[in-house]
Amino acid sequence: MPRDRSSQTKPQPKLEALILDLDGTLVCSSQLFHRAATRVLRRLAEARGNAFEPVPHAFTDRLLGLPWRELIAGLAPDADEAERERLTLWLHEEESALLRSELGEGILFPGALAALDAARARGIRLAIASNCQDFYLQAVLRSTGLGSRIDLPLCLSTPGIRSKTDMVAHALAHFGTRKALVIGDRIHDLEAAAAHGVPFLRFTGASYGAGDELAEAVSFDHWNDFESALGQLA
Repeated sequence: MPRDRSSQTKPQPKLEALILDLDGTLVCSSQLFHRAATRVLRRLAEARGNAFEPVPHAFTDRLLGLPWRELIAGLAPDADEAERERLTLWLHEEESALLRSELGEGILFPGALAALDAARARGIRLAIASNCQDFYLQAVLRSTGLGSRIDLPLCLSTPGIRSKTDMVAHALAHFGTRKALVIGDRIHDLEAAAAHGVPFLRFTGASYGAGDELAEAVSFDHWNDFESALGQLA
């Protein structure tokens, strides 16, 4: 929830663009990723001839939203380079299979589409800046209703993009404005906003991996509170 309800009367900052993280901000992919990761780790155990030991949701939740290489490394910290290549392939396969059968608007955080529609009605343009791969981003856009609302979808597969900071730079240049706001749930989101001198708003509806490093950020935990959270940035 917004941290100071008394700030709701403040005028909202003039914005021309929102740059939005995906996992943990717009969509709740915890269950899907846990299932995909479990299948991948089972395949790794079988390849090694070991017994499979299930991992808890807390383990996979900490990996959500990380850059792809960090995610793979965190999934199996003891894996060698060849195994990490196989993990990358397997995770792509398992996520793709689940994405084809299980995605829909239900993966969105409640109120997200309505909040984005309200922003678009005020002429605010929307970008996604996600550490995911393009196959995942496109599947989410197609199945959730985000595809018709997002003006600029960016991820680590986008040509010329190597980091979240690059995505924010690309979005600012594409929209031709500095009147933008980055919304996310991870330190990568905050750092990308700070690198370009634009404000940051933290979504805490999932908190997959954020800790004390984001404790001082203005935050909201439900998309119905987005408008009042904006008032705290004024």
